[in-house]
Amino acid sequence: MSHKCPDAKKLSSYMDAELSETESLQIRTHVQTCRTCQDELSRMRFADRMISSIPDMEPSPGFDAVFWEKINVQKEKKKKLWSWQEAFAWGFKPRMAAAVLAAMMGLVMIWYVGKRAAPISPQELAIAKDLYFYKDLDMIMQLDILENWDTITAADEQN
Repeated sequence: MSHKCPDAKKLSSYMDAELSETESLQIRTHVQTCRTCQDELSRMRFADRMISSIPDMEPSPGFDAVFWEKINVQKEKKKKLWSWQEAFAWGFKPRMAAAVLAAMMGLVMIWYVGKRAAPISPQELAIAKDLYFYKDLDMIMQLDILENWDTITAADEQN
């Protein structure tokens, strides 16, 4: 395969003889040497034969009249709705829901921000201070070692 394979659209145009003589010759030459394109062209020809074998269908008598009557009924229904009713019926429901949700969120935020925190009692302050020192609990637990640090380092230096 010396050239890039043509895409399916180009192969279809080749199959339907819609290309110029130069393009047709290029694709024909390519297809003769490319198994992938031969297979693709074969599948396209098979699909074309299958579609061509389907018999033409004729609409039932009066189909046009029934079809256009249904279209006219739909147009009349649409005319009966006022423009604001139509917008509300089809377009405003999601917008309205979003607006109500945004308003509710705004009210909750105003209530939450406006709500002042209760003052901290002395007991709560003492607990908070204890919690602050809790992170140093390991060091506090070893305080007796730290108080005798000079003695421990002096003994270590003697050994």
